[in-house]
Amino acid sequence: MLKQLHGANAYLRELAALRAYYPAVRLHAIELLDKKSLSVLERLSNEEPDSQFSIAAKKRIEQLHNDTGFLSKLFHTE
Repeated sequence: MLKQLHGANAYLRELAALRAYYPAVRLHAIELLDKKSLSVLERLSNEEPDSQFSIAAKKRIEQLHNDTGFLSKLFHTE
């Protein structure tokens, strides 16, 4: 099931993040969501504030906000 999730379109990933029966599938779907799905991630973090899904959604939102792209990662210097 997780393998099929990788090949799924954005809508199916969002649906899995919101409503999948198995917790592992929901968590994996949350990890796969991108910036276009920020509203779904925010909805998850608000609807279930103390759940593991909310924590994962907040973490993913933070990752997406901090993501500057592939090229900046290659040439990042501190």
